[in-house]
Amino acid sequence: AITENYSLLFDMSLMWDPELLKQGKTRVRFFRDRPSRIGVLPRYGHGDQVRWFSCAPFYMYHTINAWEERGSDGSTRVVLVGCRIENPLADDPENPAGEGLVPTIGFLRLAPRLHRWTLNLTTGSVQEETLDDTFIEFSRMDNRYLGRRCRYGYSGKVPALDTIRFDGIVKHDLDSGQKTQHVIAAGWHGGETTFVPRHGSPLHGADDDGYILTFLEDDTTMTSHLGVFSARDLDRGPLATIAMPQRVPTGYHTWWVPGEA
Repeated sequence: AITENYSLLFDMSLMWDPELLKQGKTRVRFFRDRPSRIGVLPRYGHGDQVRWFSCAPFYMYHTINAWEERGSDGSTRVVLVGCRIENPLADDPENPAGEGLVPTIGFLRLAPRLHRWTLNLTTGSVQEETLDDTFIEFSRMDNRYLGRRCRYGYSGKVPALDTIRFDGIVKHDLDSGQKTQHVIAAGWHGGETTFVPRHGSPLHGADDDGYILTFLEDDTTMTSHLGVFSARDLDRGPLATIAMPQRVPTGYHTWWVPGEA
């Protein structure tokens, strides 16, 4: 992740077993007794300028955004939001029993929750909080706000299946903590979300002034459509569905490029 003045690096607690590596063997382990670290490095800086902030053990595929802000006490803070996985390793006997069926990708459990870390550059402290218990992944936001404070994140909802097949779209308000969602019709599944600013939307306007796109697939006919949703009224359902000339298999990632570009 990046902010206006920093790059964020991750030293997470899921890694190759160092003792087995010494023997020329590889095995991934999740070290619950080893804190994860988030490094804050000045952009265009040097490696010896990185500051490491220790936090609870985790693994993460995707961040949503990060930005800098000033605390009420005058401190400088870096805020990061992303999809944190607390128990990332499949078949780990220490995984919680109450989560039910969780999708896996190989040996990795896909049980990500929206999480926020606040790194205080003045005091060196870390505050972290899980913002929602819903499993979400491949979260996106208005890319014009990359590295600057944004209010909304848009994510694919991960259902309780053995593999990842999004069954909804979730919009999180990172200011209020509220969420809205659209549930995809039974017998269909979705893909990664992409935010598209409304044509003429001001650069410093609301970051839900636009549309959410995602591919939708009919599981029976194996045909694909592009779903177009209002970012402001996600729960009203698609504004349009556009039939694709051929099936678009589930894949990552997606990006929106305006025609004039």
